[in-house]
Amino acid sequence: MKTRLLLFLMICLSVACTKQSRVIDYPVIDNKNTTTMEVYRVELTDTATILYAEMYNRPNYWVRLSSGAYLEGVTSGKKYKLLKSSDFELDKEVYMPESGNSPATLFFEPVDENEEAISFIEGSEKGDFHIEGIHLKKQPAQPGTFECVLEGEVIDRPESSRLTLIRAGKDMRTTPFISIPVRW
Repeated sequence: MKTRLLLFLMICLSVACTKQSRVIDYPVIDNKNTTTMEVYRVELTDTATILYAEMYNRPNYWVRLSSGAYLEGVTSGKKYKLLKSSDFELDKEVYMPESGNSPATLFFEPVDENEEAISFIEGSEKGDFHIEGIHLKKQPAQPGTFECVLEGEVIDRPESSRLTLIRAGKDMRTTPFISIPVRW
């Protein structure tokens, strides 16, 4: 009996000590000054805050991300440094492939547990990307809305890199929209 109890306590301790992560898919974003960079996932771990994004531009046009980018806590105002990018070269003109999109996975210092939202700040220069109010909790569905999964095949549109959803009659420049990457 003591052996079973000891084993049970060891299992509980090992589960409690494992690194926990929280994932927010398609986080609510309050405001942004770009449609070139779309954040579609945030992963919060004990060792990093990871932004998964898709970079968009016309084929053979370039996009650049600064290594000086940081996250800023909306609640605390604290700044979290960019540590690395695993698949997008920083401080360099990265030319878009024929698909017009390229992934960017950005690793930042871990954010405090009490942060409700963060902002991605590339810099203070004109044209630097600002994505403000990236919410770190899944927002409850609003009445009259639903979640769905879109699957399909894009036929004879090699230039298509994303599907954008917006209410009829609205302007993408002034109205938030949903951006879904097209994977080839």
